[in-house]
Amino acid sequence: MKDFIDFVVQILELYLFLKKLKRRNIMEEKIIEMAAAQGTWALLSIVLIFYILKTQEKRDLRQEEREKSYQDIISSLTDKLNLVKDVKGDVTQIKDSLINIKKI
Repeated sequence: MKDFIDFVVQILELYLFLKKLKRRNIMEEKIIEMAAAQGTWALLSIVLIFYILKTQEKRDLRQEEREKSYQDIISSLTDKLNLVKDVKGDVTQIKDSLINIKKI
């Protein structure tokens, strides 16, 4: 069992190293070949790890899009709030002007 765990750790280290080099497709093929040589369970484990990593990457991209959307909404609402504050200031000036006219 310890040998299998060491093997999986080495595969993951290789995966991360080659991912930095942007050679993912070649790397995945080599890793799958190495896992197949170790047996069915090793191959299934590696395939599961790849599946999890790809799913996580997609989830991360969707999260980034969602955060960008939220930031745009917050910016829009901030602009609208500033507009409301400007209108409030104008109404206050008009009100003060009317009060001053009534006093005269």
